[in-house]
Amino acid sequence: HNMQQLNDRFNYVIQNSQQWEQRLGDSLNNWNQFKDNERNVTEWLTQAETMFVEKHFESRTTIETQKYFFENVNQRWMPNLVDSAQNLLKTLPPQEQKPVVDSVEVLQTKWQNVLAQAPAHLMKLEFRADESAFYQTVQEVEKELNLEEQALNRNALRHDADADQLAGRLS
Repeated sequence: HNMQQLNDRFNYVIQNSQQWEQRLGDSLNNWNQFKDNERNVTEWLTQAETMFVEKHFESRTTIETQKYFFENVNQRWMPNLVDSAQNLLKTLPPQEQKPVVDSVEVLQTKWQNVLAQAPAHLMKLEFRADESAFYQTVQEVEKELNLEEQALNRNALRHDADADQLAGRLS
């Protein structure tokens, strides 16, 4: 009778340990998935925010690179983050859930802000590039005008000198 109870107890412990092992494995997978998704979103946001504050020469290449960056963002990253957070929360005790929820909320807010700022940022880059090209053209025109003015002045001086010589001969 005691041996049967011992065997039953042993089998019960083995089954429970297998269930716990499975739950721990699931929790670990959920953490890893959440951290991967969090890293994807965070890295993209960091790069985007850097582009917003960078003071650089607005070349066509820079504009095209940034356009591509913002227009081709992986639209699945945020939903993936939210899904993985929800899966993770199912396996976490209530007292450990707040940091995960807070992280997702902060990243969602930043994500929405960055996507809202991107069109204006790209327009500003385009404007600065056009403005820069305009000023360069204006400078080239002014330089050309100065050269023309110098040439006219030289011709006028030559003309005055020729006129003085001619007047000297005539008198």
